[in-house]
This record gives sequence, structure tokens and C-alpha cells, in this order.
Amino acid sequence: MNGRLGQTKALENLRFRGRNTVLSATQEAQLVDLLKMLSRRGFPSTKVDVQRLAFQFCQQNGITGFNNNQSGFAGRVWFEGFMNQHPDIRLRRPENLSAARAMGMNEVVVKSWFDHYTNLVKDLGIEDKPERFWNCDETGVQDQFDQGLGIGEVGRPSFRITPGEKGQTTTVLACFNAAGEFSSPMVIFKAKRIKAEWCVGSPPNTLVNGSDNGWITTELLTMWAENFLSTIPDDGLNRILILDGHVTHTYNLKFLEMMKARNFAVMCFPSHTTHWLQAADKSFFRFFKHNWNKLGTEFVRKHGSQHLP
Repeated sequence: MNGRLGQTKALENLRFRGRNTVLSATQEAQLVDLLKMLSRRGFPSTKVDVQRLAFQFCQQNGITGFNNNQSGFAGRVWFEGFMNQHPDIRLRRPENLSAARAMGMNEVVVKSWFDHYTNLVKDLGIEDKPERFWNCDETGVQDQFDQGLGIGEVGRPSFRITPGEKGQTTTVLACFNAAGEFSSPMVIFKAKRIKAEWCVGSPPNTLVNGSDNGWITTELLTMWAENFLSTIPDDGLNRILILDGHVTHTYNLKFLEMMKARNFAVMCFPSHTTHWLQAADKSFFRFFKHNWNKLGTEFVRKHGSQHLP
């Protein structure tokens, strides 16, 4: 039995060493560099993430090795062979944060992130260039509004008439820099077709689109990035874009390549820290949601059970 297992293992090693590689050695080295960069900047890749990125890489470069795979991922055998060929990367178990530790954040994790952030900014040479520090974030708003506490009779139920029992989410993506300049926003409705009147009154160059659930998708983020980069001077200067670790951001190869081509270093916050570290939540979105709720409450009081148009 032991001899048979040893023979099987030897055959597998031979298969991996002599496998028909989908990617060339140079292309695999590029993928390894990307995985290392992602890990250093706060989003270590899982096995599925690596398989997804490899598939995207092949699609974008016209490589047909994975085209017969309808799942959108490279296969298990490819992944095992890839990892076997590159011992300088390996699957590691990230540190788990309990809910209590996450709420209080993790000093070691946050300090490590800021150390890397500081070094990256120094390497880019932009320490005193606030206009080159960009922050991107999205938030969801609903057509149900918090109207605050109301006076009711003790011992009797209290209720308030609303257009519906469940709200519908609309996502707003905003991006601004440390000098106070805003990029054009993106608004994502829960819809398959966009109506022209939904764009009325929006800021200039706003992107208005839809998705099945009103949330952002990989394709929509790429569309936003194209619009965003069209407003940034193509001057070869280094810039940084900071965002959270949502999968549409971190494991979107086309988005990362677009930003890299324009000298944008992309960095995300550590997990469980955005409620403290994300400047958009502390500033812009805080007031945005306050005013959204205020105007929505006024609409409900004027129009009763009518849905927000």
C-alpha cells in the first residue's frame, strides 16, 4: 500500500513538473507578483480568488486554455500545479477576529496597515500632495425612512403608515481626494432598464445604471473606473486610491490593471476596520444619509403612502 501511494505521489509530481501550462512562465510570474501585492495591501487571496484571477487574465489576454470552463474559474489541477511551481507563495490562514475584537479593532493589524501605507506613500513620493490621495466608497440607501420617535398611548400599539414593509436599496458610489475634489458619482438602481428621468437633477457626468439587487458589481466598478480615469490628467504622476475590501474591488483584474496603467496604487482597509478608518463613512456619507432621510421623511409626510419616484 505504501509503495502504491508513493508511486502515485511521484506520478503526480511528474505531472505537475511536466504539465501543459496554460500560462507561460512570464505570465505566471506576473500573476504571482499580483497575488503578493494584493496580500501586502490588505486582501490575501483564497484558492477561489486565484482561480478567478487566472481565468480573467486568460480572457483579457486572448488565452484559450480555460475557455471550455463555464464556471469562470481555472480548474483545481491547474491551481495545484501553479502552487507547486511557486513555493514562495502558499495558502495561509488569516488571523480571525472575534466580534468584540473587531468592534474594538486590532492594534497590531491596524498598525501594520499604517506602516505599509506610510511606506507606500513615501515610495510614491506623494507625502505632501493631498490632491493625489483618492478615497472611493459606496453606500446603500433605501426608500424607507427613519422618522424618529413618536408619541403614542401607553398600553396601545403604535404604528406609522409607510409605502411598503420592505425598503428597496439604491447604491451610491462616491470618490474624493484629500484636497476636497470630488469625482463624478455612480448611482445604481435595482433595475434591468434605466429610465431617462432617473438622471434628471444629478451632478454633471454622473453614471446612472442598474443591477439585479441595486448593489455594485465587478462590471459596474470597471465602468466607474473608466469614467473616473477620464477625469484624471494622464500625466504619469503617482496617485493612490484607497477603498474597502469588497470582492468587486479587490479581485477585479481589469480594474486593478486599469489603475496600475495610470500610476494608481490601489490599497484597501483591513477587514473589520472600515467603520473606524473609512473617511467617507465619517464625513461625506454621514451627512449624505442624514439629508437623504430628512428629505425622504418630508416626502412621506406630504404624500403619505406614495412610493418615492
